[in-house]
Amino acid sequence: MRIPVLPHLNTQAAWMNFFQQEEPVCMVSSSDCVVSIQATYLQITCLNGEIDSRQGLKYSLGSRTSVDPIFALIKGCQWSLDTLIEGLEALDFNSNVRDNSLLNLHSDLTARKFFSKDRYLSSPRRIGTIAPLSEPPAQWQLSDVIRALRCQQFSDFKLLAQAKQYTSPATLLLALIQRPKHWSVDSQQGNVQLRYKKTLHAEFKPRLRNLAPRLSSFN
Repeated sequence: MRIPVLPHLNTQAAWMNFFQQEEPVCMVSSSDCVVSIQATYLQITCLNGEIDSRQGLKYSLGSRTSVDPIFALIKGCQWSLDTLIEGLEALDFNSNVRDNSLLNLHSDLTARKFFSKDRYLSSPRRIGTIAPLSEPPAQWQLSDVIRALRCQQFSDFKLLAQAKQYTSPATLLLALIQRPKHWSVDSQQGNVQLRYKKTLHAEFKPRLRNLAPRLSSFN
């Protein structure tokens, strides 16, 4: 699934565009979280710079019968995701959270807080801090490959048959960021080769003239 990275969800227009997506899920850079709508529930996974979403806190808010309580809550927070998250962080989930003024907008609204059990997801803040390479490294390391892939400083990218779980440079990039163990890098005749447990999975030619990072979403 393609997950767009939005700069923020702090205006009515931003929320309306989000709700109109075919798949209402996104990463939000300013709030460092993942936001999704599942049936009549709004789910917010706060990553806090973590590389593994299962280390993040997840809030689930909604009603069994309607999305109206979610719209009322977002509108009551002045269409600001940051304000909503601040309110959730202040809630005492050991008591009856329905009694809190933040949620007292609709009688059907419920809220839960728990640790995420989702698959790995990188924090958009971590991804955003990856800088392009300015010159070829003397010896390629995994960190150099991550920078080259993130900033699209490559050409002739090739995935081998044994790497069928990856569908693009972006999916491979996420694997390198999130699960770097067992990956190794070789440089052969101008090609950078990536091996997982000593088995060749991908290769590409460095192209360091392209310095502008353009990856804004991930498959």
